[in-house]
Amino acid sequence: MHVLFGIMSDRRGCRQVYIFGALFVAAMAFPFFWLLESRSLILMTMGYVLLINIGHNSLNAVQPSFFAGLFHPPVRYSGSSIGAQLGAVVAGGFTPFIAKALSAVYDNSWTLVAGYVVLTALASAFAAKIAPETVLPHSP
Repeated sequence: MHVLFGIMSDRRGCRQVYIFGALFVAAMAFPFFWLLESRSLILMTMGYVLLINIGHNSLNAVQPSFFAGLFHPPVRYSGSSIGAQLGAVVAGGFTPFIAKALSAVYDNSWTLVAGYVVLTALASAFAAKIAPETVLPHSP
């Protein structure tokens, strides 16, 4: 799937593919938890495969080049690396604790957790939309 999203990125641009992935994750958050709640192994697996193969992979496929394009050449890779790693530590490190705290609010319900996923995915899409671009567009 990464290759397909790479091809899409070449045709549409990293930003568009990244925004698509973030919006897909936002749209799938509640349906994914509904599939988990079904307790059907087939439905849960289908939901997981769909969310990972489209949502996660579309973000992951273009993230390195998209993030690198946010910085000027002298600091391009160090800037994108520091930003990505700090973001992973702060957002990824605390997310399980946030999810547990949110689920505890409504007697271990997943509703607020899915809402949190939607909010963070929409924030990612918005950030990608307004982010500066330092890479000059090229003509085919």
